[in-house]
Amino acid sequence: MYESIVTILASAGVSSVLTGLILWLTKSWITERLKNAIKHEYDQKLETHKAELKALHDIALEQMKSDLRLNAFQQETRFADLHARRAETIAETYGWLRNLHTLTRRYIGEFGFEGQPSLADRRKDVGKALENFEEFYLSREIFLPAATADRINDFRNKHFKVIYKFKTGVEQGRDERTGKDSWDDSVDMMDNDVTPIFEELKNEFRQLLGDTPETAK
Repeated sequence: MYESIVTILASAGVSSVLTGLILWLTKSWITERLKNAIKHEYDQKLETHKAELKALHDIALEQMKSDLRLNAFQQETRFADLHARRAETIAETYGWLRNLHTLTRRYIGEFGFEGQPSLADRRKDVGKALENFEEFYLSREIFLPAATADRINDFRNKHFKVIYKFKTGVEQGRDERTGKDSWDDSVDMMDNDVTPIFEELKNEFRQLLGDTPETAK
């Protein structure tokens, strides 16, 4: 009977061990399955997140490239428009200056030939040309380089002195009272002060339009 009890107890012990082992194995298996399931789900979500981030990055990159291209195009267009406006201003400024220069030389040149306009009429032509030039230039000066604008302003100042000296001294007869020779003085000022500035401006205008210094001469 003692042996039977021992056998029963031994069987019960073995059964408990087996049961515990089975429970442990089952728990380990379930735990491992859960870990694998969680890892799989995490990996899937991670890959999805990476894909979403890459998609967002690609979209943002393409948008940035598009914005840069648009900005570059706008800058090029703006520069082209500005260059065209400057070229137009240069060409028209030269035209007005040339006309003013020609009429001024005609005003202070020789007169007295039959059919020639009077000094007063010539001065009126100069005055009208000057008025047209001033009206155009003062609204377009901003399109010219500062150095060019300064040179034009120098031309304007010296040109005014020539006209004033000739008008008061020759046309209005002041020289007859003072004994001065405003005619020769005006011609000298035109030749030595005004005309050189005009020639410099002509070359400068050509360079601004793309000519090299050699071809601008």
